[in-house]
Amino acid sequence: MSPGILAYYFRGKEHVLFEMVRYNNRILMEEIVARLRQARTGWDRLLAIIEGNFPERAYHRAQASAWVSVCSAGGANPEYARLQRTYNRRLASNVASALRGKVSQERARPLILMIGVMIDGLWLRKAVDEPITRDEAVGLILAQVSVTLGPDVVEELRQGL
Repeated sequence: MSPGILAYYFRGKEHVLFEMVRYNNRILMEEIVARLRQARTGWDRLLAIIEGNFPERAYHRAQASAWVSVCSAGGANPEYARLQRTYNRRLASNVASALRGKVSQERARPLILMIGVMIDGLWLRKAVDEPITRDEAVGLILAQVSVTLGPDVVEELRQGL
């Protein structure tokens, strides 16, 4: 884009960055919602949430770099911090709903944090151009979720018992 177009549509560099991350979050939300509509079990819901956080069309270095910039500036920029809080609350709510009835709230909280940290860390690595594919990212998180929950809970979630 030309500087003139940027100046016309955006208040400044911070606004451009905010809108880029907001757009990327919208892509994630659309991916997750579409996948959740297809989910039939708690495991399907977890899979939808995790896979939806790494959409093929958005899991690229440019989007990851913009997100890292927003995260790092969140301490000084209330608008950026609000964007991150909204994303974190939505992730926590979605994961908690997938686990409801199978995992206590006390046990779910650290798992929710772990999933969020892993998602954030994999996006951070994408920003520094580490060659982690979408499938590798999803696989890493699912493997850790499986170990953390244990085989019995994973089977209950898969069976929808």
